[in-house]
Amino acid sequence: MQIPWQGIQGFSGAVAVGSLALTSLLLLAGVFATNLFLAIEFVSKSTAWAIVVALPIASLAYVVGLLTNAAAEAIFVRLGWLQRNTLIDELLQIREKGEFLIGRFLHLRQEGEILAGGSLALGILAMACAFASYPIEGWRRTLISATFMCVTLCIGSSSLSISRFRSANALANAGPNSEEPKCPATSTTSPPS
Repeated sequence: MQIPWQGIQGFSGAVAVGSLALTSLLLLAGVFATNLFLAIEFVSKSTAWAIVVALPIASLAYVVGLLTNAAAEAIFVRLGWLQRNTLIDELLQIREKGEFLIGRFLHLRQEGEILAGGSLALGILAMACAFASYPIEGWRRTLISATFMCVTLCIGSSSLSISRFRSANALANAGPNSEEPKCPATSTTSPPS
């Protein structure tokens, strides 16, 4: 079961990750192809540029985002942070749960995938900032600071992604008789004395 807003979140998450990855790759390519940004500026002065390019760029960002998310998940599996068999087993186990738990499981998995893709895109951006800091004299300190910021965000995003995947795993492995966690404010039982 997929909740309608999860489709929107999946699309927007993939577009956001893809846009970040495309920007990173463009910055990285600009380091080696010094006339790339001049060519883009020349072509973008056309009045039809925004109309002709908007939809293909959004589509490309979506596809690059999906590829980045998949590549990040494959890297996490290769590093041993995730187990592929566990990811498959979770899907088989969760189908027996109630709709609420299935929805929460799908939400956690989707967040984990988007955060994993974001960590890979941030890693590419960190590399692009590091390479760009040498040819661009006046921006060296700013780009080196941006490199460290991107590395920090990449590590944080990876950690959050693993946390989301582990939460989804715990939800999938919860026993059929286990109670769902209750909010203390709405619980009918009295707190232990």
